[in-house]
Amino acid sequence: MPETHVISVEEFFEMIKKYLNDNQVAFVHKAYDVAAKAHANQRRKSGEPYIIHPLGVATILAELQMDETTLAAAFLHDVVEDTETTLDQLKEMFGVKVADLVDGVTKLGKIEYISKEDQQIENYRKMFLAMAKDIRVIMIKLADRLHNMRTMKYMPVHKQQSISRETMEVYAPLAHRLGIYTIKWELEDLAFRYMEPEIYYDLVEQVKVKRREREAMIHEAMAEIKEHLDEQHIKCEIQGRPKNFYSIYKKIPPMETFDEKQLLKAISEGDEKAFKTFFLYYSPRIKGFINGLLQSQEEAEDLSQDIFLTLWNNRSSLHTINNLKPYLFRISKNAVYRHIERTLLFRNYQQKETEKYIPPLESNETDDNIHLKELELLVTMVVEKMPPQRQKIYKMSRESGMNNEEIARELSINKRTVENHLSQALTDIRKALFITFILFF
Repeated sequence: MPETHVISVEEFFEMIKKYLNDNQVAFVHKAYDVAAKAHANQRRKSGEPYIIHPLGVATILAELQMDETTLAAAFLHDVVEDTETTLDQLKEMFGVKVADLVDGVTKLGKIEYISKEDQQIENYRKMFLAMAKDIRVIMIKLADRLHNMRTMKYMPVHKQQSISRETMEVYAPLAHRLGIYTIKWELEDLAFRYMEPEIYYDLVEQVKVKRREREAMIHEAMAEIKEHLDEQHIKCEIQGRPKNFYSIYKKIPPMETFDEKQLLKAISEGDEKAFKTFFLYYSPRIKGFINGLLQSQEEAEDLSQDIFLTLWNNRSSLHTINNLKPYLFRISKNAVYRHIERTLLFRNYQQKETEKYIPPLESNETDDNIHLKELELLVTMVVEKMPPQRQKIYKMSRESGMNNEEIARELSINKRTVENHLSQALTDIRKALFITFILFF
């Protein structure tokens, strides 16, 4: 996942002071003050103050050293649509240019993206460009989409996927067309993560070196090449960059297909080379899936190793498996639930045997009671991983039966904060349950 740093308002203004004069900075600060006041009572789905979003959009544009008019419009881009503020008021306070940029972003946001046909996608992009009389409108819209993609984990899974599809098909190509490659690459990676999480985390697992470390390696190589060229009196400019994950994915040739039945037969007979092939292909997928549920690389690593060790120890029966992939993910799911049960629910359930267990190949795990227990375990896991205040509010609501007003009174917070936390808690739970149902039921 691309690394991002959420900066404060103070850090933002220190950033723009490096390339804007005092009057320009004051103009942007005025826009921030107006936006902060207009959005004062609004919250994002994460429960954070809404102003976090305009600040994030403005920061992306400041990193590109956009002018004060663009930055002011970035802070104000949602006030007309989401608050009582009017365009006429913006014109009076900030001038026609800022008001026109805000109006342009608002109008672009109302274009409904439906078709997935190639020609119609291209028409959609052209419409975007035609409607934006000032190219800065597109810049603000791209920054708006990028910040929304960075913070999309709080949305339902189906929304994440539909927005990601639109991002990949419309916004990333627009960024490419405008030559804003840093935005293009990050949009692609973020969309790729939500559209193909299994493949994404598989790739992340294989590319273990972090982006910054890869960048350092590239710069070191560039310096060494430049030194050798200078020795030969060859004048040139050397450029390099680490590939983003989506770009790597597009360039990976399909893995050579193997006969699954023959591979499992060979493993059953003790062929270590066949098992290595099997491990290299499926291990990253299993780790990616487990990490998606537990949100812990370390736990995913440990559990996946245990799974493959047990598979090797039980190799003699592997050749009888008819559908390998569903079987692997089923035993991975079971390993996750056993892990949750051992670590989070030991006080409510009897300790299970520590010996690793793989269900019989012909076992049928469709019993309603088993499924109910597994879902209860999953919900408990999600709740235990929530931030402390959200977890406390959820338990007070669901376990103690307190209403929102009672919770607010007990914790000395306002009722809206309670509602926001409960809403996000339910979103987190629905997301985990959705993943589980899609994969297994």
